[in-house]
Amino acid sequence: MTGLTKRLRDWLAPAEGDQHRIGLAPRRYHRQLTMAALGAADPDRVRGKTIAVLAAPGPIRDAIEARFADAGATVVSDADADLVISLDALAEAEEFAAPRVFEQLRAARGTFVAVAPADVERRAGLAGLLRTAALERTAMTRLVIAG
Repeated sequence: MTGLTKRLRDWLAPAEGDQHRIGLAPRRYHRQLTMAALGAADPDRVRGKTIAVLAAPGPIRDAIEARFADAGATVVSDADADLVISLDALAEAEEFAAPRVFEQLRAARGTFVAVAPADVERRAGLAGLLRTAALERTAMTRLVIAG
């Protein structure tokens, strides 16, 4: 019997008293709610960088673009930017946001931040998508839950 066969057999038919980990979240991922202060952007960190806010035009997008532009960043309209902020999950839509965010994530070359609502149904699949992307991409990838 190989080691893999033994592990599969132990997993499928555990001995009495064994605590197996079926259905438990991996220990290496620690979800933590943090409150972010919305102060002025640090001009030294964003000056000369390109930023793209991917969302339909509106007051939230305009405010984010204005704050980064005031700090010295260049606002662009495509995902070929140093920082990409996706607001698509915040849009009122019938379908899930994950497929749209996935396409944006594939096109992004720099840091990618997806902003999603606290409503669990509307952000279905985004946590897993962004967690996987964070492991595979060389650039930083984050999911921000808007409360």
